[in-house]
Amino acid sequence: MVCLTLEEERRRISDLIDDLLNGLKKIKKEFIASKWDDIEKLRMELRFLRTFVLFRNWNLDDFYDKMLLNIEKLKDLIDTIFNEDEFIVAKYNMDSLPSYLRKEINSYLRLKNVANIITEENMFEYTDSLLKNLHDLPKYCSDLLQPLMSEYNILRQVCTHLRDFYQLKCNKTTKEFLYAWYRMTVDRVTQFCFDLWTGKYKNYGYEYAFSECSSKITSLLIDIIPLELEVLHISTSKLIKESTSKELEGLVKQILKASPRILQNNLIHLQRRMEVAVDVNYAPTRSISVMMEFLLIFLTDMPKRFIHREKLNDMLAHAGMLTRKISFLVIKLLEEISEDNINEADFSAPDFLQEIEQMKGDIRHIFLKAPESSQLRFPMDDGFLFMNLLLRHLNDLLIANVSSVTLIKKEIRMVKESLEFLTSSFGKVRKTLDGTSGVVKDCWLHALDVAYEAEHVINSILVRDKTLLHLVFSLPNVTDKIKLIVAQVTSLQLEDKNGDEPLDAKSSHESIVLTSSPFVEVTVGHEEEEAWIIGQLLDEHESELDVISIVGMPGVGKTTLANKVYNNTLVASHFHLSYDHLPCHLKPLLLYFATTQKSQRTPVSTLMQLWMAEGFVDHDSLEEVTQSYLDALISSNLIMVDHIPSESIWWTSTMIKVCYMHDVVHDFVSVKAENEKFFKLINSGDHASDLLHHRLTIYTDYEGELCNKCVLCKFIKCSAVSKYLLSLRVRSSVYKYRYIHHTRQLRLLKVLQLDDFIVFEDSLMKEIGSLFHLRFLSIKTDMKAIPESWVNLQNLETLLINPGFSPFVLLPRILKLSKLKYASVCLSSFFDEEEEDNIRLLEGENSKLKTLSKVDISYSQGTNDALEKFPNLEHLDCTIIVPKCPPKHGDWFPRFDVLNKLQSLSLNYHKPRYYFCNPIEYHFPTGLKELRLFDIPMRPALLSAIVALPQLEILEINYCNFVMDKWDASEDIYQSLKTLRLACPELSEWEVDRETFPKLEELIVENCFMLMEIPYAFGYIDTLKSIRLVQNELELRDSAMKIKKDVIDFTGEDRLHVHISSMYLP
Repeated sequence: MVCLTLEEERRRISDLIDDLLNGLKKIKKEFIASKWDDIEKLRMELRFLRTFVLFRNWNLDDFYDKMLLNIEKLKDLIDTIFNEDEFIVAKYNMDSLPSYLRKEINSYLRLKNVANIITEENMFEYTDSLLKNLHDLPKYCSDLLQPLMSEYNILRQVCTHLRDFYQLKCNKTTKEFLYAWYRMTVDRVTQFCFDLWTGKYKNYGYEYAFSECSSKITSLLIDIIPLELEVLHISTSKLIKESTSKELEGLVKQILKASPRILQNNLIHLQRRMEVAVDVNYAPTRSISVMMEFLLIFLTDMPKRFIHREKLNDMLAHAGMLTRKISFLVIKLLEEISEDNINEADFSAPDFLQEIEQMKGDIRHIFLKAPESSQLRFPMDDGFLFMNLLLRHLNDLLIANVSSVTLIKKEIRMVKESLEFLTSSFGKVRKTLDGTSGVVKDCWLHALDVAYEAEHVINSILVRDKTLLHLVFSLPNVTDKIKLIVAQVTSLQLEDKNGDEPLDAKSSHESIVLTSSPFVEVTVGHEEEEAWIIGQLLDEHESELDVISIVGMPGVGKTTLANKVYNNTLVASHFHLSYDHLPCHLKPLLLYFATTQKSQRTPVSTLMQLWMAEGFVDHDSLEEVTQSYLDALISSNLIMVDHIPSESIWWTSTMIKVCYMHDVVHDFVSVKAENEKFFKLINSGDHASDLLHHRLTIYTDYEGELCNKCVLCKFIKCSAVSKYLLSLRVRSSVYKYRYIHHTRQLRLLKVLQLDDFIVFEDSLMKEIGSLFHLRFLSIKTDMKAIPESWVNLQNLETLLINPGFSPFVLLPRILKLSKLKYASVCLSSFFDEEEEDNIRLLEGENSKLKTLSKVDISYSQGTNDALEKFPNLEHLDCTIIVPKCPPKHGDWFPRFDVLNKLQSLSLNYHKPRYYFCNPIEYHFPTGLKELRLFDIPMRPALLSAIVALPQLEILEINYCNFVMDKWDASEDIYQSLKTLRLACPELSEWEVDRETFPKLEELIVENCFMLMEIPYAFGYIDTLKSIRLVQNELELRDSAMKIKKDVIDFTGEDRLHVHISSMYLP
């Protein structure tokens, strides 16, 4: 028997693995396609095996035992493939290879006493093998790594750069200094790969495994990035640049070429860590955040044309030095945060702001020439509307918690203050500007051009479109232009005060610019009727509004006649005048109705949320101010109000307030909105010619993808749209999973609404985290929890999610959304069922949520603690999951009484199929005003808890059963109740005293087929105004009419209204 040396044993195993890999590659085409995945998996297993057998590391956790298990798994996989067709295996002489390989590996692994064979000499070979494993892992553990690919790709790239640097034959002292650090890093990456290959996390739940994997990658990056930056620093030092070695020179050039990407990836990672750890406006770290933002812009938009190559290389080296400094500061910050001992002075870094200004000056000298000054022209009609909306946009930028804004916050504030001055100055002479000429009007038009240019430049910087050019050249240029206009207007005002030609010297009548209707109908006849209607509408002697109805049989031309009247020049001018006379702050609210369909009823609550999200309302007392704006539009008769049954709570008769607009007025605002670049509708088949609007609604009703015609949905061409787009809605009548390919370019979006037929994939859900300005989000997704990247959505106020058929976990990340006020997430729950420690998820600040809908609340550890994290809740719609195995103490009902601000509560029960135990107590907040119950057993304890609510005004009992079908309320007093609704209850006997409901105003009884009589005591309630009966037995109706008759006989007044119908009508 020949005894082989250790190195010969290693080489034999390596050759056998190579032969098997090459053979598998050859025989793959011989097998049917269904076996290809198995063959690729076997090839991956062999590559992992090569790394951990040939470069075995006994320091790895449970190395020997886990290796034996994986070798057995490899054997099973080989048997599965090779037994499929022995002829193919024999054809390529591979039938004996697997058995030889297993024998050699087992023999090799038994040499436990042999020291670790990874040396400085074979480290490159080992690292190269490890990189192949890193390449395979995303396919090998796709469920864990696919959601983490952005961080994982950085890890792979960093490891690749380090491997390349390791070849450098540079200064010995430097090599010795880095080798120990490098070796420790490689060992940590090896352990990470080994854990995933051997399935360390497979015995745990997915959420725990995912969390562990994510934290491991983050920990590795925190350790590796400083090493990589040190390597980059050495690579760009004079010691290496002056080397005469050709090999060394080539490798240095390779690293230098990759250095912008290296620094960029590191900064992105550090930025993410900072965003998770501290608020972007945290004063002590603001300079660090601004510096990172500037360096990312520089590295992304490095000039392609420059004067001096050496100057650019020096700046790259300087950027590397600054990145190293940032890296050390961020690592130190994270350490101090974990120890809850932050020394704020350590992170102020005031020199960073000076560095930025110095680098800007250097960049100006690198470019061959400055870009040509832009010649943008204001493209809209209503200059004051544009100024109003631009000022609101700039104000929103200033108050947003967004790091990209911080870099140019000083310039944004200067532009905003200057435009406020100009708008105020010209607003005083607004009526004299139209139809005139001269210095004043020329100055106003020039101000509009420059303001439009300022919007373009600022937005270009924020969406990363030629950012460096705009930051260094365009932004200073446009601010200088604004300063000149401000000086000119100030001079005109001084002339006015000195008695010279005043700012408002010229005046004329307002000229009305009419816009043709989008439709044209040519008809013969109706001339007399048309003339009469126009005469009535324009009659100056009429003191009151005149409403004229056009009636007749179908097909006689009623609609055509109405359109002819509307299109008449004299009539249409009145629509324009009504719009022109609106205050500036109401115009965008009116134009917003162009985003709705004709005759569409929009809930007032949704409309107000959208208005606030768009920034149409000042941020102080948002709800109150928005309501006052709405009332002003209603009083102007431009919009109308209605009440319809709620669709969101289908099992109640809750009426919601909705707004809509007459079709004729809708036509007017639609044309006006498009002319002002305020809104554009894109239908299926439309060509995407002009998309430079601030709001878009895209509608598609066919299987193809509209993105083939819409530049919005094409990533490469998206920058032009993204500089203006603030609101996007996509509507579809068919399911689409790949409708939008990217969202990260749409960085200025405040509102994103995707109908339920548009399903967002996981990658896009994570990309949403880059939409820092987002305030209103409505989407459908298959994800099971809020992505970690959403921690950036610090301006989000409204969140509407339809997760399909999968439960959606809210905690802990919903607590990170600091401005969130309204959330409706179907099938949502506080905790993951597999989570073992719920309490640890409740760390951090309390939520500011005011409305939370469609959440499932189950009895579990931490449920009541979770409720305490929402102290600002005013409205809660939830389903209580009744426990199959309730606790022995019986007190499993959620502690809603901790919600001191709760005003409205809707409760649904989800019960086990068979027997379940009712809670012994019910906990409601004493300030509750509205309570809606669905399918909840009306036990005495529950009724007693409801009676004890002193401020309860609305009580709805839906599909609930009473004990023995009886409700005895004769001894109870519901002291504040105004509305009582019973719908489909199991109730046959009802006893009420005249004092039971002392303030009741409305009684609604629906589908109560077991109840034969309304208690007579209702006739003695003085406050009762109406009884509404829907689909009930005749006896019940008769009893209601008898009560009405008795009230008339007793009081002499017909004050009680009884409504009887076969269906519910408002």
